[in-house]
Amino acid sequence: MLRKKYLASLSAFLLAAVLSAEAVFAYSDLVLKKGMRGDEVYALQADLYQLGYMRVKPTGYYGDITRAAVLKFQTDYGLLRDGIAGKQTKGKLDSLMGRDAASAEAAISSVSDVAALSASEGTAENDQGTTGSTAPDTSGTSGKASRGGSRADDIIGYAKKYMGVKYVWGGSTPKGFDCSGFVKYVYNHFGITLNRNSAAQAKNGTKVKKADLQPGDLVFFDTNGGLNGINHVGIYIGGGKMIHSSSYYGGVVITDISSGFYAKCYMTARRVLK
Repeated sequence: MLRKKYLASLSAFLLAAVLSAEAVFAYSDLVLKKGMRGDEVYALQADLYQLGYMRVKPTGYYGDITRAAVLKFQTDYGLLRDGIAGKQTKGKLDSLMGRDAASAEAAISSVSDVAALSASEGTAENDQGTTGSTAPDTSGTSGKASRGGSRADDIIGYAKKYMGVKYVWGGSTPKGFDCSGFVKYVYNHFGITLNRNSAAQAKNGTKVKKADLQPGDLVFFDTNGGLNGINHVGIYIGGGKMIHSSSYYGGVVITDISSGFYAKCYMTARRVLK
C-alpha cells in the first residue's frame, strides 16, 4: 500500500516536473545584446550562421556583426527590430531549428535521472521496513557524507535537487544560478570553498585528465570556440555527463560531455574532493 502511494506521488511529481521543464527549457529569459559574450551568444550565432544570417563562424561575442544578423532576422520574420535577442527572437529561432521538442526531451531526460534517484531511495526505505515516515530533509544541513554513500554521491544528489532552477547572469542562490555560482553553491554546502568564476575555479584542486574523470570532479569549457579561455564549468556526474547551469537551456540541466558541443569545447578538469 505504501509503495503504491509512493509510486503515485512519484508519478505526479514527474508529470509536474516535465511540464515545468518544458516551460523552462523551451526559452531562456536571458536577453542577449551587443557587448555580451558566452555560450548562449555562441549558440545564438550558430543558429544565425546555419540559417544564413551570418557569414562568419560563431565566436561567442555579441558584436556589430551579430547585431546586424539579428536585425535582418527580425525584419524577415516581422519581429520587433531592436538588434536584441530576447524571448520573441529566440523563440522564433527555436521554432525554425526544431528545438522545442529537443529541449523538452533533454529536460525529460534530466527529470528521469532525478526520478531514478528518488525511486531507489523509496525502494530502500520500503526494504528497510519504514512505515508512515519519510526521509529527513538534509537541504539545510552542513553536508557531511551520509552513511552508505560516498561524498561525491551526496554532492551529485544535492546538485540534482536544483534541476530546473532558472539561469541568472551572476546568480549564486536557488533563486537563480549562473554556471560558476551553481558549482560554488553546491560545494559550499559540503564545506568546500571554491573561487567565484569558472576561470578562477579552474585553479582550485588538482588537475585531472579527461580519461580519469570521476563523479564530483569539476569540468571546464571554452564555449567561445577558441579553446584558449575558460568561461563555463559543470560538475561531472559519471557516464560522460555533467550537471550545470546552462544559459542556453535556461537553467540547471544534465548534459553529455562525451559528444556534441561540449565535447568540442572541453578544456580541463579539476578534482576538489579528497
